[in-house]
Amino acid sequence: TSAASTAGVLSSWGLVAILAACLSIYGKVTYQGDEVVLGKKTLTGRDLPTDALYTAEGWEKFTSGFLVGGFSGVLFAYITTANSIFETVSFFAKQNL
Repeated sequence: TSAASTAGVLSSWGLVAILAACLSIYGKVTYQGDEVVLGKKTLTGRDLPTDALYTAEGWEKFTSGFLVGGFSGVLFAYITTANSIFETVSFFAKQNL
């Protein structure tokens, strides 16, 4: 029914929001200090850049991407299942066309 679809969308959005809040809290706790990160080098002495995800700014970008992608995925799933081809086929089958 329509109410079940709406409840599913709202609960999915709530779950995505809770997970994004947890990711944000994890990032704030883990990357709160201005710790000096030692650089890594290859065997030949070249510097290897550190991954941007392991910084506060990188983790914030990851979390915001997760939130936008999660909300978009829920909306896409709702749109594709709300106008299902199966409902159209069953409607015409009931009409005996």
